[in-house]
Amino acid sequence: MTIPDFIHENNLDGSMLLGYYGGGNYGDELLLEILQNMLSIQGVKRVSIAYQHPENFSKLHHDFGYQPFSIKSRTALVKATLSNRYIVVGGGGLWGVDMNQNTFQMSAYLWVCRWLLRRKVYLFGVGYYRSTSLLGHIGAWFAAKAANRIFARDKESYDNFRKFARRKTELDKDMAWYIADLPLDRYHKAARQLARNLGLRAHALILTTRRPQAEKQRNKFVHYNQIVEHYISENPDKQIVLAPLEFSRTVPNASKPPHSSKAKARVTVLDPAINPLTIYSLFKLYHDKLLLIGPQFHIMLTAHLTQVPFLPICYDNKVRELFDRINIARSGQLAVEAVTVESLRHFIDHYTLN
Repeated sequence: MTIPDFIHENNLDGSMLLGYYGGGNYGDELLLEILQNMLSIQGVKRVSIAYQHPENFSKLHHDFGYQPFSIKSRTALVKATLSNRYIVVGGGGLWGVDMNQNTFQMSAYLWVCRWLLRRKVYLFGVGYYRSTSLLGHIGAWFAAKAANRIFARDKESYDNFRKFARRKTELDKDMAWYIADLPLDRYHKAARQLARNLGLRAHALILTTRRPQAEKQRNKFVHYNQIVEHYISENPDKQIVLAPLEFSRTVPNASKPPHSSKAKARVTVLDPAINPLTIYSLFKLYHDKLLLIGPQFHIMLTAHLTQVPFLPICYDNKVRELFDRINIARSGQLAVEAVTVESLRHFIDHYTLN
C-alpha cells in the first residue's frame, strides 16, 4: 500500500499534522504542501497543523482551509491533540544526521498521544538512518512504538523501522515523488511571475546555501558556502540565483551576494518566503533554462523530477539512498567536503558550452 492509497481508503478528517514545519526549510515546507494537497483531494476538511511561525504560513502555503497553530504553545498543542482523532507525521528524514532535541521531543510526544491519549498515529514518508545519533535511535524507537502505520521512504528506513515495528512498517517513497499526481495549475501563474522577476535566460544557475543542524557537519557546510561565495566572486558574467531555502534562519554571509559590484549585478537572491510548489513549478516550466548546485535533499529531488541538471552532492545516507534510486553511480557522487570552485566550474561549463 502507498501513502495516497492509505489516505484514499481511510477518512483522515480530524487530523493534526506534525513535522519540522514553519522554519521555512524548502524540503519540510514542500512535504507539508504536498500532504495538504493529498488530504484536500480526498475531501478532508478538518486539519490542524503544528507550525513554528503561524504568521508566515500564508506566505509559504496555499489556503486549503486548514488551521495552523503555534507548536511553541503547549496549550495550543494539547488543545489540537485532544480535538483531533489522528496524528500524522508528514515526511522527512527526521531520524537522521540532523536529529535534534525538537525531533526527540516530538517522538516522545507521539508515544504519549498513542498510549495515554489513545490517538492513532501515522508516519508518512519518513526517514530513519544509521547516520543519526543515539538520541535519534531512541526517538525513532518512541515513534515506531507509537505508530499505527509507518510508510518508510527508502530501504534503509524500512529496514531500521522494522526492527521496532515489523508488522506496521511498509516500504513506500518520499512524498515528493507523488507531486506528479497533484493539481499544479494553481502554482503555475506564480511560477511564471517568479521567472519574470528573476529575469531567467538560458542556463541560469541556481546556487543554494544551507545551514547544517548537525554539529559534526558544520565545517563541511561552512566550506561549501565559502566555495559558493568564491565562485560567485570569480564569475561576474554568470546569471546566478542564490537560494538560501530557509525562511527563518538563513546562512550568514553566503545568503547574500558578494561585495563585488560586478558580481552583485548578476546575482539575484531568491526570497525564501515562496510556496515550495511554486518553486517546483518554476523548475518544471523552465527546466531547459536552469542548472542547480545545492546540497539539499529535496531541491536535488525537485531537479531530478523536473529534468533540471544538477550536481549530485552527497552529505548523508538519505542522499546516497536517493542517488542509488535514480541510478547515479557512487563514482559520480561528490562529497560535500570535496566541493571546489573547479568542480562547480566543470559542471556548469559542461552544460553551458554544449
